[in-house]
Amino acid sequence: MIFVINALLFFRVVLGITLAGSLIIVPFNLHAFHKQPVSNPQQENKLVTGFQKIYKITFFSLKRGHSIAPGSMFLYDNGTFEIKIEGENLLKPQGKYSIDGYQFNGEWNFAIKRTRPYQYVSQFKGVNVFNNYIIGLLTLKEYIENQRLTQQIPFIFIAVLEDKNATPQEPEDKRQTTGRNRQAQKNQTFSLHMFLQV
Repeated sequence: MIFVINALLFFRVVLGITLAGSLIIVPFNLHAFHKQPVSNPQQENKLVTGFQKIYKITFFSLKRGHSIAPGSMFLYDNGTFEIKIEGENLLKPQGKYSIDGYQFNGEWNFAIKRTRPYQYVSQFKGVNVFNNYIIGLLTLKEYIENQRLTQQIPFIFIAVLEDKNATPQEPEDKRQTTGRNRQAQKNQTFSLHMFLQV
């Protein structure tokens, strides 16, 4: 916990990210942060070769009333990445990233189909700490038809490297959960539809 707080303060000093002169640190939910990584996401799954690393990723909104559920971030050695959030059907997800020393930069685009299509563009700026943690600021922009920007929401994100021997896809039998576990997971997951409402 102390390490995370110190890392956030380090992130503020290195990148100079401030809100009204100070970084707002939201309450840390240790239970949500240590949830198991998403193993069976309900969204498009692109088969990408050159798998590199899996991170558990948690988001903390800097704007009251918005949330993103924890998920898994898959970094590939070809400079692309995916984020999978349990219970969400993310359409046409595309991500690219770069790591230059301690600096992490990424862009993650996806769509959600509701009464009309919504497009999302996400910008990541973060600090790569010891190659095991990525901590930084995510800016999520929402566009509706005719590419009209409707919202821009900032989040702090914390990504923690999973076991180095992990693989992108676990065997099917390990990914099965009981009906009770599935319902519990559903109750713990915030919908993107909810947090992106005006």
